Amino acid sequence: MENGRHTPTLSGTPQGSILSPLLSNLYLNKLDQFVEQTLIPASTTGQRRAHNPVYDKLSNQAYYLRRQGQVEAAQDLEQLRRSIPANDPNDPNYRRLRYVRYADDFLLGFAGPKQEAEMIKEQLRTFLREELKLELSEAKTLITHAHTE
Repeated sequence: MENGRHTPTLSGTPQGSILSPLLSNLYLNKLDQFVEQTLIPASTTGQRRAHNPVYDKLSNQAYYLRRQGQVEAAQDLEQLRRSIPANDPNDPNYRRLRYVRYADDFLLGFAGPKQEAEMIKEQLRTFLREELKLELSEAKTLITHAHTE
C-alpha cells in the first residue's frame, strides 16, 4: 500500500500480513538452531560468577563491628555494601549468552567482554549472509551495555 493505493509486489509477503510471522519463523528456524547449537555452547563458560572480594570484605567488617557493639558503623558499611555487586561482574571464567526471537526480531544478551560480543556479532553476520542470504542492518544491530546505555 503506497499513498493509499494497493500496488502488487513481485517478492516477499506484505508487511502486517498474517503469514509474515509464520513464514519468518519457518525461515529463521535455521538461525535458531545455529545460535542454540553453535553460538551458545561456544560462548557459555563457568557455573557461577566468583564472589566479589570487596563485597565479602565489607560483609566481614560489618559483622565484626556489629559484634563489637558498633551498630551504626556496621550499618554504614552494610549500606555501602548494598551499592556493589555480590558477585564479580568481571569474572574471566564466567560467560553467558542468551537468545530470544519473535518473528524476524531477535535479541542476544551476553555477559562478557565487548570484544567477545563483537566476535559473536560477526559470526552471526557471516551465518546470516552465507546460509540464509540475509544482511544485518548496521543501524539496528547494536552492541550496548545494559546498565549504562
